[in-house]
Amino acid sequence: MVTAFLASLAGVTVVSQIRPKYMAQAVLTATQPVISQRLVTPASSTGAAEAFQLLTRQLLSKRRLIEIILKFDLYKRERLRGASTDALVEALRSNIEVETLDPVRARGDFNTFTISFTGDDPKAAQAVASELAGLFIHENVKTREAQALSTTEFLTDELESARTRLRALEAQLRDFKTKFGGELPEQQMINLQSMSEIRTQLQNTLSALAQTRQQRGAIENAIAASILRLQFEKTELLKKLTSRHPSVLAKDQEAAKLQILMDWIRAGTAEPAPASTTPDEPGVSQFRSQVITTLAALDRLTRDEGRLTAEMSRYQSQISNTPVREQQLATLMREYDQSKQQYADLVGRQMQSRLASNVEQNQQGQQFRLVEEPALPRAPAGIPRSRMGLAVAGGSIILGLAGAFVRNMADTSLHTERELRRAWPFPLVVAIPTLKSPEDRRREIGGYVLESLAAFTMAAVVFAVHAYTRAK
Repeated sequence: MVTAFLASLAGVTVVSQIRPKYMAQAVLTATQPVISQRLVTPASSTGAAEAFQLLTRQLLSKRRLIEIILKFDLYKRERLRGASTDALVEALRSNIEVETLDPVRARGDFNTFTISFTGDDPKAAQAVASELAGLFIHENVKTREAQALSTTEFLTDELESARTRLRALEAQLRDFKTKFGGELPEQQMINLQSMSEIRTQLQNTLSALAQTRQQRGAIENAIAASILRLQFEKTELLKKLTSRHPSVLAKDQEAAKLQILMDWIRAGTAEPAPASTTPDEPGVSQFRSQVITTLAALDRLTRDEGRLTAEMSRYQSQISNTPVREQQLATLMREYDQSKQQYADLVGRQMQSRLASNVEQNQQGQQFRLVEEPALPRAPAGIPRSRMGLAVAGGSIILGLAGAFVRNMADTSLHTERELRRAWPFPLVVAIPTLKSPEDRRREIGGYVLESLAAFTMAAVVFAVHAYTRAK
């Protein structure tokens, strides 16, 4: 009995030192976007499970837990004992439990989860659980808004870069067409037609030039024949007249004028011949008019030939360069079309991103909602201390009885005649009754009293602990 009393006293003492723990729990659920995803693509593609994992890591971070400890003045005793910050953080982290509910096994996703906190004070437990639920909701909204704004800013920068590239390609394409306008593929048929027309004009010009040159040769022959005729006539006059006779001088003057025209037409220049100091004879005047007309025609036709030949060469060069320009233009157009398509895609994405940002800012996207607020705990979490006290008392009694049984089994002394006969097979001759001295009687009575007091004290302690724990 003494053993049971000591064990019960020790167990009750231990149970009385255990502080009760109170747990407050909040229930949250993931709501679907208010705006259909077919109308507005969400800015964040993360599901509820991924967002839950991310936010849980943020919520249980060291910085966040330190803020909660300081805000609600948690773990006063531990801080007074000089506990380290890491130890306090680990203690708070171990008292926070985040558990998922109704998982969707096909996708590994879920919609509802709980956040609970276990502490010594029921009001503090409720306040911390409410704070954790609020932080979870706030951080989710903040994270989704930040993702939407970050996406919009990124697309805006990319759109500006795409606009700059598109303008540069437009300028490059415009300069290319301006520089090589006659060599582009769409100008090939026009170039061929123009070259055919120029070839015809050149052929006509060459034909006219050949005829004009023949005409010049005929005029030269005519002038030479006239000079020979004048020289013959002068020779005939000198047979009758002197060299200073006016008729002879007239023949010399007319022959000199014709010689000047001969030199002029042979030179082939369109510049006019030196003017004569005397009026031209009818033959000289006629030749002068023919020479002027022929040399002017030769000059014009020669210039036309050069111009048409240059144009012919230019068109031939343009036509021969068309395949090269076509390949270069195709490369530029491909880059331009790709840049234009990229720019159009970015414009559409930016518009979608802005709509998604507005949806997130108005909290119309996927959100975590508080389904059940943390209630004030009315009873400690886990096994009540009153039950623990009764369990300890019952265990102590069982331990005492077991100890007494073991002690009795270990006692080898003989107390009765039956035990003596069982231990010795010899017949009993004489029996001596138990002789107790006054000291033995006093010791026996004291043992009975001590066991009674121990039993009474054990029962009183058990009932006192039970009443104390029920009161608390």
